[in-house]
Amino acid sequence: MKLYFDVETQKLVHSAGRLDPVNLIEAKRGAGEYIAVQLLLRGEPWQAPGGSEMVFVSKKPGLYDSAPLASADTWTYDSATGLYETAINYEVTELDAMMQIGQTKQSPFIELAGEFAFSRPGLGGWRRSQTVLLRLENNVWRGTEDAAALPSASLLRPSIIGISADVVNNNAVANTMADVTGLQFPVIAGKSYGFEFLIPYTAAATGTGSRWSINGPATTLLNYRSTYTLTATTETTNYASAYDMPSAAGATSLAAGNIAIIQGVVKPSADGDIVARFASEVAGSAITAKAGASVKFWELP
Repeated sequence: MKLYFDVETQKLVHSAGRLDPVNLIEAKRGAGEYIAVQLLLRGEPWQAPGGSEMVFVSKKPGLYDSAPLASADTWTYDSATGLYETAINYEVTELDAMMQIGQTKQSPFIELAGEFAFSRPGLGGWRRSQTVLLRLENNVWRGTEDAAALPSASLLRPSIIGISADVVNNNAVANTMADVTGLQFPVIAGKSYGFEFLIPYTAAATGTGSRWSINGPATTLLNYRSTYTLTATTETTNYASAYDMPSAAGATSLAAGNIAIIQGVVKPSADGDIVARFASEVAGSAITAKAGASVKFWELP
């Protein structure tokens, strides 16, 4: 998961199209949970000076003097992205006991209280974020193992991703598909996912139609449908099992108030990203995916 942390306001927020403070972070039980943080100073991206420290700590709710059950304090700065990156370390024995790992009946998840804290020379001590919930899913035990084992690795990632800036397609060639930049989610080969894209959009003219679809890595299963606006009372609906379908765009749109919805199930045979795609029916006439468009996704059993 990518987060923003403002060192002055101490606000911890989602990076993906959300400005409200985080209140819940979801993760899967296992080693190597990945988290990335971008530091802000008065709302602008900022690199901390030498000697600064960062830590993410999760404990049992209400037990602030207890030992951390999940923590991260060794961060790597990526100058290309401006992100501080780390893996969360878990106290496996204690967490397994809380989840009753290896018992006949096991907890599907537990919730911990988590905080992000930052300190730099001259700032005047540690600055802590508000407390958030770290919901830790028990994604290992299925009721058949003699003793459940930790997975080798898994990703900490949001269930909702959004875009905070408009994306325009006014290609000089009519009906040319383009990615809705940033509106995508990661998938791993062999796993199955459910998803729903929700995309508000505008058209340069009511006579400019559009089409909306997805693209991604090779799959062994891909079933989805897309619906999007034609007029104030009508829409087009498509069912597909291949990327970039349908092949033809609609004939009309509203100038404003349009919505595209793409829902389905995918099982990739290669790692990659599932990304929303769109096209304008008319050459040089813009269809604009609006800031606030989002995708919700979840891993299936």
